[in-house]
Amino acid sequence: MTEEKKTTRRGFFAGMLAGAGALAVLGGAKKSAAMPKAGSMQIPEPILFERNEESARYYKTLY
Repeated sequence: MTEEKKTTRRGFFAGMLAGAGALAVLGGAKKSAAMPKAGSMQIPEPILFERNEESARYYKTLY
């Protein structure tokens, strides 16, 4: 009877391990398919300076 319990426990844990592995593989495949390829998406450059009335007045005082 103890041998029978050991085999069912082993089977249960083996099944859990196999299920977790399959879930990780299938879950990773979904994520990678949804993500865009590297270099395909253009990120706009940040605007570091915007010339407006206030900045024009400030720079006129420097000259």
